[in-house]
Amino acid sequence: VLDNSNSTTGSSATTLTLAGGTLNLNGGIIGGSGASGSRKITNLSFQSGNLQNVLQINGGDAITKTTTGSLTFSGTNNYSGATTVSAGTVIAGSSGAFNGTSGIFLGDSATTTNNSSPSLLIGGNFTVNAAVTVANQATSGTYTLGGNTDNISTFGGLVTINRNLTISQVATTSTNALNITGGITSANAGAKTVNFNNAGAINVTTTAISDGGGGSLAVTQSGTGTTTFSGINSYTGATTVTNGTLAIASGGSLAAGSSVTVNTGAILSVAGIVNGPVTVDANGTLKGNGGIFNSSVVISGIHAPGASPGLQTFSAGLTYNPTATLNAEFIGDTLGVRGTDYDALDVTGGSLSIDSLATLNLIVSGNDYTDIIWDANRAFTIIDYSGAGTSSGIFNLDTTGAGSFGGQGTWSLSNTSNDVVLNWTAVPEPSSVLLGGLGLLMVFRRRRPSQTC
Repeated sequence: VLDNSNSTTGSSATTLTLAGGTLNLNGGIIGGSGASGSRKITNLSFQSGNLQNVLQINGGDAITKTTTGSLTFSGTNNYSGATTVSAGTVIAGSSGAFNGTSGIFLGDSATTTNNSSPSLLIGGNFTVNAAVTVANQATSGTYTLGGNTDNISTFGGLVTINRNLTISQVATTSTNALNITGGITSANAGAKTVNFNNAGAINVTTTAISDGGGGSLAVTQSGTGTTTFSGINSYTGATTVTNGTLAIASGGSLAAGSSVTVNTGAILSVAGIVNGPVTVDANGTLKGNGGIFNSSVVISGIHAPGASPGLQTFSAGLTYNPTATLNAEFIGDTLGVRGTDYDALDVTGGSLSIDSLATLNLIVSGNDYTDIIWDANRAFTIIDYSGAGTSSGIFNLDTTGAGSFGGQGTWSLSNTSNDVVLNWTAVPEPSSVLLGGLGLLMVFRRRRPSQTC
């Protein structure tokens, strides 16, 4: 019943059900206060539809969504009780959707009973600052946090998990993304996984991902989109990239305790620091400009350093297995600045090992082989090795992507003082060949013995 103060009231036996419509309180209250007051609504059933502008519920009671379907919270809701998603989907339809709530909880005992899949999504260009907790309730379903529109949306509160959590985002355009700025942490013992299953962009920034509660967190990137970590992550579970792209931005890092695996078809892009060991499977890709790797890196897939071009540093060894390909970009007609005009790697520790079947794929663009710069022999250090271990092996050179250089010179590779060097050997100009030939002829004539009659 709606009274004149835009509130719903009733006796202690009253039931209020929202199932598909819109309930707009316009700043009013639902029920009254007191354990059994005449205005208290004892049976609240929020199933689906739209709940708007609620000031308070029964003097401070919580809201629990118990059924499948979607329930949108919009306007400005200032009720002080907790918000629990036991089943179905709750959507934040405004930045004020959860202004006063004491916290948002995914899961309760009924989630376990029904094996439900509770989810909390942001439905527009909004920010949810309330803390979010994934309850310690087992389910064969999935706990999900995410964004369901092509907008800039943000979870600004701490996300605490007691069970595995999936973070989703629909496809995004331009700079639109789901931003998680309040951090993600564990609250109990045992191993848990945060799975980024996103078609669009997700940014984990400001506060990073960390272990907590005596447990550890692992991270999986399984969506086709890009997830970017900008903070200093301290979680110690494994990092697995099975699909899409996981990017470590400049200033971001992964902890030494987290080993990283990049599966076939997936991409790890590093501009920050990776402190744990990295394994790139066949047809997986390691890329990025400015990245620093402080544990061993083993590549069986594609290594594409730089951002057309760039530099990466490896302080604990770098290994290329037989199926590995190093894409080395070279741009323009210059004498070449490492990491600027052509891709470069610095191996400052550990060993450098290159299998004889591994390939260096030379990609040259924006140049003219008839330019005078290509009339002289040149040498470009692709891998600079200064480690205390050993440097062994040399790539097979593939010049398919190097452009048309026939008649101007040849490209080759060498292992020079433990460095991998890309060599350009110029073909002499015809005039130079002719002058050289004439010079030899003159020397020959001068050395002929004089004849006497």
